Amino acid sequence: EVLLREGRWQSRILRSPTPEEVTALLRRLTAIGSVVAAPQPSPEQVAIKETSSGGSQVLDAADKNLAQHVQDAVSVVGHVARVSWTTAHNAVNIEFEGPESAGLLIWVSPSAVPKLKEALGEDFEQKLAGAKVQIRGRVLKYGGTKSEWKNRLQITFDNKDNIKILSDDANNAPPPPSTTVATPEQPKPSADVSPKPETAALDAASEQLPDHVDENVVVTGRVKLVSWTAAHTGINIEFDGPKNANLMIWVSPKSLPKLKEALGDDFEQKLKDARLQVRGKLQKYAGVDPNWKNRLQISFDNKDQIKILSND
Repeated sequence: EVLLREGRWQSRILRSPTPEEVTALLRRLTAIGSVVAAPQPSPEQVAIKETSSGGSQVLDAADKNLAQHVQDAVSVVGHVARVSWTTAHNAVNIEFEGPESAGLLIWVSPSAVPKLKEALGEDFEQKLAGAKVQIRGRVLKYGGTKSEWKNRLQITFDNKDNIKILSDDANNAPPPPSTTVATPEQPKPSADVSPKPETAALDAASEQLPDHVDENVVVTGRVKLVSWTAAHTGINIEFDGPKNANLMIWVSPKSLPKLKEALGDDFEQKLKDARLQVRGKLQKYAGVDPNWKNRLQISFDNKDQIKILSND
């Protein structure tokens, strides 16, 4: 609540203001030393606005006409262009692809970061990279201090049920139902058919490694670097290999205890320059670092996936 004293004998209380309304209010107070109340809409205008925004229409985050829906409660779908932490590393901006210098962003305040983790998991940065996302909330003008974002729109995230990752990637879609029909000439496979074996052991420095994307592989190579994420919650284990395209192992925050179980609490020391073998599905790098866009990765989630062969 904000108590506004508008004159010697007049005052009023503004209840439940949004952060943007408070910012605008303080700026006006600083500029002119007084407050002029915004005109209240008529009941007819309120009814029209609620009717128009209460429908089931889903908006495109890249739509140049999104600004027409400022103050509307909407659902927006778009592809994530970037996930970035604030300077204090306690809040997050999720930027959508869209018009240059005017793309929509989702503001996740420090108090809402735990709700984002509850909705998407501790590895939300990894999951959001390049993902198609649906967000529900009120479209507002950007209320922060970055001058280059002055033309942007934002939706403030404050409810774990208001965000959802939509998969439009065929690799993540469930497999289609089988259409194979058992006939005398084509007998149905028996129940004891062995699963598809893993690819023969590959060299982490091989330039042919991209030929095995989406395959279950066994890769052996020399560890070049072990680095923590900016939040110091996840780890990248990088192998020696082709410049700007070398393989890495991604260890998410929830998988970190399994890495310690496999290699011990001093895993960083043990991994330094070690010859390492890793098993898993080979995939394209899915993070947000543009310098790593050509890299391949294997996600670590099982303590039996990794083995140190030697430290020579």
